[in-house]
Amino acid sequence: MATVVLHYFPLRSRGEALRFLLHFTGTPFAEGTEVTSLGQWMRDENGVRTKRFVCGRDKGALPVLELADGSLVPDSLAIAEHIARENAASHPYLMGDSPDVTRRLWLAFDADPTPFSTDGSIAMVDPILNFFDEKVARERAAPYLETTAKGLVKWLGEQLGADYLGGSAGPSIADFQLFHAVNNVCTLDGGKTLAEAAPEAVREWYARIAGIPEVAAYLKARPKPGSKEVGNEGTIIFKYEDPSKVLNCGK
Repeated sequence: MATVVLHYFPLRSRGEALRFLLHFTGTPFAEGTEVTSLGQWMRDENGVRTKRFVCGRDKGALPVLELADGSLVPDSLAIAEHIARENAASHPYLMGDSPDVTRRLWLAFDADPTPFSTDGSIAMVDPILNFFDEKVARERAAPYLETTAKGLVKWLGEQLGADYLGGSAGPSIADFQLFHAVNNVCTLDGGKTLAEAAPEAVREWYARIAGIPEVAAYLKARPKPGSKEVGNEGTIIFKYEDPSKVLNCGK
């Protein structure tokens, strides 16, 4: 039986690292059913955006984690830290050797400019796949892959001083956040950037995270590109089984 509910859209975006974490820690959870599309969210059906998921902020935003007692935890980093605290006994490495460094690495996903000084953010891969219509995605994909994606994998190589970003004991919350970013890049370009631009240590790190049994099982089971079960309608991940072939960005 689910102990928590993750409220987020059916997208590979800000909720995806949290899904990896929930599966990895064996936390029973359910996907929220109150918000099933961005359109529904923007129409504010039943006040979900202006009332239900405001959570003390100026305006509502997702993801939000609903706990067993009905209380709500907003913001992806706060949710990740909650999962880490709840599983500290079984997974004591989730906040890494230095929690401050782990938080910095998690937040690097949204930094603009990026930590490696390119315009935009690492997170731009999410809307290219999940939010933008096909025309805009085609315009944005190649510049992103040429600059930000290549910078990302090289920067990750500089951050890896052990098997994981958080240290050698096990994957931290930041490992799952940045694995999500690279995984979306691989969906966008068929793995070309990882294969051709990433240092060997980064390729090994990526394979290490992907090979965690709980992560591997989720990667296999989650909705596939082109299934019309992931991404906003009209996006390349919604429409095509292999977005990289459509964009001519693959290997």
